Amino acid sequence: MTTRRKMILIGLVALTGYLAGCEEIISNGKRRGNGPNAKKKRAPKATHLADTAVTGDETNDGRGATQAAMNWMKKSAELSQELLYSHKQITELQAEKKKLQLANTKLRSEVTNYKREIKDANAMLDSMKRDLKEWRASVLGFRKDSMATMNALLVSQKKILELLGAEIQQDAQASVAKSSAGTKTPK
Repeated sequence: MTTRRKMILIGLVALTGYLAGCEEIISNGKRRGNGPNAKKKRAPKATHLADTAVTGDETNDGRGATQAAMNWMKKSAELSQELLYSHKQITELQAEKKKLQLANTKLRSEVTNYKREIKDANAMLDSMKRDLKEWRASVLGFRKDSMATMNALLVSQKKILELLGAEIQQDAQASVAKSSAGTKTPK
């Protein structure tokens, strides 16, 4: 307990003792109220305070101001403890919130980096797709060109053979004619 709370508690106890008629509080080493009239003075105050319930207070039920003050003091202490607990929870939740915000910021930056990497990967795939189409066209074009060259070579060989007087079979002529007409290449 803090010093301030201790002082308030001592003050409340002293006040309730005074209100209850306790005159036996030590003062300068002597007890007050030790004389022959001490009981007479205490009796009226004690009976008077027993009947002083706070009206309109349903928690008091006619028990007197001292008991009501003690009840309120207990409630105040309980509420103070609840308040301290609530402040502790708020502090913990704020720390957790801060931690989550940092994690959120980190994850957002990672997502941004991943999006950039995906965009770059898509651009690279598009480029590779274009290159593949160009390569395919080049291969097919080269194939076409090589077929045309072969056909031209076959036609020229046929002519050379005809000039030399060689007999050319019909099957060979048909294949040469077919190849000279140009066959389509598969796609």
